[in-house]
Amino acid sequence: MEKEYKNFDQEGLEFLANNGRPIPGSSLTNSPEAPYVWEQAPQFVELQPAIDALFLELTEPEAYHSTMDLVRNGMSIGDITDNTYRWFSKRNVES
Repeated sequence: MEKEYKNFDQEGLEFLANNGRPIPGSSLTNSPEAPYVWEQAPQFVELQPAIDALFLELTEPEAYHSTMDLVRNGMSIGDITDNTYRWFSKRNVES
């Protein structure tokens, strides 16, 4: 059975096996000095401070101009919103 997989890219097979996610239990072997984001206290636990922080970041000139470029290039507002939500959520917002 193992011979059948020799023609496949090993990295691709590992990605499919894990679906791009860490191996279960791997966080138990990580250094306590370098915890994952979800192992730390959230940056925001209340809605209004999170909204205020997001507004301030999105209205910085570089972020604002990048967002407007996306709109000008035809990206839908829904896609921009989804991407912004994912980006902000990764920054440790408690759900």
